[in-house]
Amino acid sequence: MNLLTDHLCVSEALQPHREALEADAALCRSLVCLLLRSLGAAAVALRLPLDRQPAGLGWNPAGTLAYRLVTTMLCPALRQHLHQADRPALLALVQQAAAVLQHLPSAPPAGYSPDALAYAHVGSTNLLVTVAAEVMKRAEPVRRQVVQLLLPTLPQLTAALQLAAALGNGRLATMLCECWTNLARTMRNAVSDGPSTIPTIRRQLEAATDMLRTLPMAAACAQQLAQPAVAQAAAQAQWQQPVNTLGQAMLEVTQAFLLHVNRGRELDPQLSTAAREAHEACCRDIHWAAASPAAPLLLAPGDGGSLKALLGLLGLAGNVVAKAQDGLPGELSVFFRCAKLGLWLLLCMLR
Repeated sequence: MNLLTDHLCVSEALQPHREALEADAALCRSLVCLLLRSLGAAAVALRLPLDRQPAGLGWNPAGTLAYRLVTTMLCPALRQHLHQADRPALLALVQQAAAVLQHLPSAPPAGYSPDALAYAHVGSTNLLVTVAAEVMKRAEPVRRQVVQLLLPTLPQLTAALQLAAALGNGRLATMLCECWTNLARTMRNAVSDGPSTIPTIRRQLEAATDMLRTLPMAAACAQQLAQPAVAQAAAQAQWQQPVNTLGQAMLEVTQAFLLHVNRGRELDPQLSTAAREAHEACCRDIHWAAASPAAPLLLAPGDGGSLKALLGLLGLAGNVVAKAQDGLPGELSVFFRCAKLGLWLLLCMLR
């Protein structure tokens, strides 16, 4: 089914059949239902060890399937299917799409090109965003469940940025950055105002730390896309803009996580280590932003908006540390560290 759909979507010889399919909404919906069943099978298979995965259900077929589901030919039928699905079915689809993204290899295995892995990233990420956006139109408790399903995919952002920087295809690197921007903003919008458990808060702090640690890598991606081998001088700004936008989205979702954690009056001391790691990651980013020649490619050098956002995140992270630890000396230490770095950042912005 996956191979047939792939040929139907791209083969010039099958263009008349493709046009007939696009004109038949009921047939498109039937095809979407069949592909979603295959996606469910692939999501289960990808959790198995490599030597136990059934043939045709590995990461590449699963990523290609996800990519086809969000093409212009099938996406309208997919959205209609999602609109009519009940809550458990939607959450299951979010979980399946997240599993496909989560189990993509960190680098192209032998025999596969970087482009093949990039298309699998784009397809699975866009499918996850499409399904999650539909779920988030439902009740508030469902949105909290969406966040928990999306968080395990965040480690793939590092692999996606490394892949984007290594691609010789500026257009594909742009698509990769854009789909991750959409996923980051979906996470930002899904962060709930409701109460959270200690494990949930810990995962959000860890996610914020991961985002902060990945910012320099995003800047390296922007620097790589600026090279003449990837884009002509006239087009370099076009390729860099999606990376800049991704950097903004990464700051936005980090702020959403930290704001959510800060809404409680007190934090359990068990969260002290996670809080300190987020604070230290923000401190390192500020040092990096002031010293790295790649930082302006990501952090909007024109108005300093991103640098101000980093300073705001530093204050939020410092407040989280103070809430999670006992004793005034520790709180004062965090305060003075934030003040020192804030003054340093202010001087850097005035240069």
